[in-house]
Amino acid sequence: YARVAEAALQLLAMAAIVESCFYEWADFQALPGWIARMDEALRHLDPDTLDAEADVQIHSRLALALSLTDPDAPSLPAGAGPALRPLPRVRSAADRLAAGAFLMIYLNWGDLPAARDLAVALEPLVDDPAIAPFQRIAWCRSVVYRHQFDGRMDAAQAMLDKAHALVSEFGLEHLRFQLHFRSGLNLLSTGRAQDALALIGQMQSMLSPARKLEVVYVRILETSYYAQTGAVLRARDSAQEALQLGEEARLTATTRWQITMLMSILHRATGVALVVGAFGLAWWLLAVAAGGDAYAHAAGR
Repeated sequence: YARVAEAALQLLAMAAIVESCFYEWADFQALPGWIARMDEALRHLDPDTLDAEADVQIHSRLALALSLTDPDAPSLPAGAGPALRPLPRVRSAADRLAAGAFLMIYLNWGDLPAARDLAVALEPLVDDPAIAPFQRIAWCRSVVYRHQFDGRMDAAQAMLDKAHALVSEFGLEHLRFQLHFRSGLNLLSTGRAQDALALIGQMQSMLSPARKLEVVYVRILETSYYAQTGAVLRARDSAQEALQLGEEARLTATTRWQITMLMSILHRATGVALVVGAFGLAWWLLAVAAGGDAYAHAAGR
């Protein structure tokens, strides 16, 4: 596409590569390079040449890549807009749901009112049998966080149950891990530490060492479990490993955001005391493990 000067098709191909990196969920080291190439191609593209479908596909994947690797990028809020605005005009319900799942990853922490509006607008599509179960599960994963943020743990669990049912019905067991992680949030937020520990054990049995991001998620849950139960040294060790693997996978910023999100979820579900006593300690341990500026920020210096 680059050789024949097809800029729009080149951008769609790069958007598909970003999507593949996300679903592989191994590491995101390649994403900054693709972000730079997409930005460069967009600067030389007449936006009027894109229809709503292409516009949404390109910008939702660009927002996804930035959310995963540079969530503080000044261009991220403006970059998400070109995907959100034309989203209702996309004819394919499957395309709307796929783009919505990616945009929700950013909106869950970058624009809460927009996240709530998007959840309401797209939630009916989860039950549309014409949409591939893979895409419906991906949406469930994203919107579960929205419910957890808002303290709607019953709604989050209902969405998890729906996603687990789809996994079982269509034999998509490789998607079960991400659902378990979100279930772990629900268990920890309601003080069910021993149930969370059992689930962590299940997740450990599913791990592949090559999938560093999955190991990071297990270590985050372990850090939180150990912090809740007073095992400070084990919490620190899990935090150190999570940070090391997050850095190797180019996910350091998002890993820190993940802990902040977990604290927010617990705050809404169980109150400040549990947050300060459990995830507050987990956050502090991660800062100690990181050292330097991270510790100074956590300590309020």
